[in-house]
Amino acid sequence: MMRCNHDVRRACRGFMLIEILVYLAVLSMALVLVSRLFVTTSRLSLYSTQIVERMDAVREVQRDFLETTRAAVAIVPGIGEHRTDEHTLVLRLHGVGETPRYAVLGMFDGADRLALLEVVREKDALRAAKYKTWRLPVAEARFEVDVLARGVTLALTTQSHNPQRPEAGRTHRFAATLRVDPEETSYGK
Repeated sequence: MMRCNHDVRRACRGFMLIEILVYLAVLSMALVLVSRLFVTTSRLSLYSTQIVERMDAVREVQRDFLETTRAAVAIVPGIGEHRTDEHTLVLRLHGVGETPRYAVLGMFDGADRLALLEVVREKDALRAAKYKTWRLPVAEARFEVDVLARGVTLALTTQSHNPQRPEAGRTHRFAATLRVDPEETSYGK
């Protein structure tokens, strides 16, 4: 009959309690590291998605601003209750002999979004034909008109998407020129 020596008997019995506790501690640390990696990766993915969405929203504002400005024939002092100033831009979209149409760009009623209001003059009344608000959160919109009143620059400061740095919005500048109407002879008609 074969006898197990002391070391072999110990191996035959299994693990000691201290060994099991060490394995559990190592397994716990590995699980904590994996969970932290997962959380960090999820946050980075969410942040990347937000950045891409914000960039798409900026491009949408840029595209629509350029289209609207290039469709205009003149910058006018105002239409209805809207006046052209550094925060609001009123554009005349119609040429000579066409139905009077205007585009008003600005942040209306203290909203945190840039909006476009298209207005049509019918007889002696103004009627809103289109109203569009862009999804980009905006802290400030400023319009600059060149000396000849043919070019417009929009300086758009976005709201910060980082709650730890609320002052850190970005400023985007878009410039466009108005179309030239060959029958147009004077500014602001």
